[in-house]
Amino acid sequence: MRGLSRRTLGATAAAGLVLVALVVAALAIPRPKSTATAVRSPASSSSSTPGQPTPSPSLTPTPASTATPKPIATVAPRSTSAPVVVRPTATRPPVAVATGCIASPHRCGFPDATNTGVPAGTALTAWAGGTITAANTVISARDITGQVTIAAPGVVIKNSRLHIASGSYDVLVRSGSVVIQDSELYGNPDGAAIAFDNWTGIRLNIHNFPDDGVKLGSNVRLQDSYIHDFATSPGAHADGGQMQGGEVNLTIRHNTIMARSLTGTSTNAGLFIAPDLGPSTNGPVTIDNNLLGGGNYAVYIVDGNNGQYFVRNIALTNNRFVRNSYQYGAADINVAVSRSGNVWDDTGQLFTPGGG
Repeated sequence: MRGLSRRTLGATAAAGLVLVALVVAALAIPRPKSTATAVRSPASSSSSTPGQPTPSPSLTPTPASTATPKPIATVAPRSTSAPVVVRPTATRPPVAVATGCIASPHRCGFPDATNTGVPAGTALTAWAGGTITAANTVISARDITGQVTIAAPGVVIKNSRLHIASGSYDVLVRSGSVVIQDSELYGNPDGAAIAFDNWTGIRLNIHNFPDDGVKLGSNVRLQDSYIHDFATSPGAHADGGQMQGGEVNLTIRHNTIMARSLTGTSTNAGLFIAPDLGPSTNGPVTIDNNLLGGGNYAVYIVDGNNGQYFVRNIALTNNRFVRNSYQYGAADINVAVSRSGNVWDDTGQLFTPGGG
């Protein structure tokens, strides 16, 4: 310090003070806050140069008004939400099984007088009956007092009432085919409502016959119909539905068949299936989802002519049997019959008709 003058020292000190003041002022200026969003660069990025270290993640400034870019190949963080509670599956109450359907069949969805026969309000025109020879003839809304004989294919009888004063059958199929629907058939001197092959009966109300309700042949379907209240003659072999030959393609589905007599004379069976007249056939015969009762047996299914003839592929399924409506039993069966889903009407309990 010996070689410096006092003026020089003063100038130097002043310059130092000015420099310190500038540094302090610079440090006092506030820096703007960063709006950068952190984006992790994937380690396997194709921009990396082999042999060079992967660059560290950087902060990329993004204007506040710009949407934040989605990270590339970012694994979603583990959820911090509350744990999922697995609730036990609610147990459904047991489905109620309808019982006592015979008291009012329509209550259980079965046919009776409320849902079969001529539709209410139908005006009927009288007709004495006759033989139909023209194919596809349609007979509708008639009050028929004589036998109708079918001798042509595709005949239709509907919305009609048939009650003949003479003859054996209200409808006799001699040849051809017929569909009878939404009609009422009752009372003739000594026969049945319909016979024999190639007919379909739907929503029929059949009653007051002295012999059988219907004669069941080949290519026959009886469905949604009500057979009841026989006017049985003494010694008659009265059945709700009777099959006596080796028939094929016979279906009896969703009917109410009660073989009970209004005269006090016993009836034979609700359904009588016995190929006494032959020949043996492969059927099939399907008896499904019917309400059945009456007769010596509600259902009688046996071989023909004491073991000479047989009809195979017979199924008796999903039917309801009216307990104690018969004289001997719900069913008498001595041939192979597929049986399942049959129940007692009063309890809904499953059982095997005819044992076995």
